[in-house]
Amino acid sequence: MGFLNQIKESFLEFLFPQGLACPACGDELAEGLLCPNCQSGIAPIGKPCTRCGRNMLGGGGYCSGCKGRIPHFDGCLSACEYDGAAKALLGRLKNGHRYAAEAIAALMLDALKGSAFEFDVVTCVPITPRVKRLRGYNQSLLLAQIIAQSLGKELDGESLIKARDTAFQKDLPASQRQSNIGGAFKLAKRGAFEGRRVLLVDDVMTTGSTLSECAKTLKKGGAQKVFCLTFASVGESVKLD
Repeated sequence: MGFLNQIKESFLEFLFPQGLACPACGDELAEGLLCPNCQSGIAPIGKPCTRCGRNMLGGGGYCSGCKGRIPHFDGCLSACEYDGAAKALLGRLKNGHRYAAEAIAALMLDALKGSAFEFDVVTCVPITPRVKRLRGYNQSLLLAQIIAQSLGKELDGESLIKARDTAFQKDLPASQRQSNIGGAFKLAKRGAFEGRRVLLVDDVMTTGSTLSECAKTLKKGGAQKVFCLTFASVGESVKLD
């Protein structure tokens, strides 16, 4: 994030401090973390795929993407579909409005309640130093910090790193996403996840290629289980190619 953008962010947060403005639309907030319109615009996952957690078109256990592949993670949950208010909320988080992380993390924690996920440590999908300089922060790490603190779990946001820059996954067709991200992640600390059950946090899941590649790296490093938690996921009805 550039210097002028940092000034703009500080000014906006002065005008609309956390708790007074809806982080999704900016309207005045009387109570809660989201205004009623945005809260009602968050679409929950109705028919989750039993492998990747995204919303399916029909019945059955697996979505079309998971029928032909087995991801490296052991389970994945998303709080809602990547559409409407959820898309607007994530857009603001990625563009300087850090205070949006609290509302997003709260919805992710709600999705986690009642799940069978058992984990010892929380981590997140990392970004490269270049992307961090441009954006100013890793939004997935912000979410992981809130989630770990809320659950009283250990946070490790440093051991899993992204070793090389890649094209943005959202700009690529589904057929190219795995090759784009393959081998991009490394462990900076050997043994950091040895024998541990890990909760891997990210903001949004599209095909699941990034989460699967991170899980692969974590398991190569000795992780016993890797469960994924994202705020939103792209439903099976959305064509990615």
